[in-house]
Amino acid sequence: MKHLHKCDAPGCDQIIPRGKLMCREHWFALPAPLRRAINENWRERRMGAWSECVLEARGWLAQSRAPK
Repeated sequence: MKHLHKCDAPGCDQIIPRGKLMCREHWFALPAPLRRAINENWRERRMGAWSECVLEARGWLAQSRAPK
């Protein structure tokens, strides 16, 4: 059985598979440079920088007109 969790976007209850940070809709609502930074920091195992990028992404989605 796959491990599932909620999308990390504020207010989103969509269930997604383990290994994904956000549902497709919220992930692609983020600016491309921020998505790249999240992926790069994850690949390089820079967890502090990754965490900062994730917090920035959450804040960006909370302030944007991204889907809720």
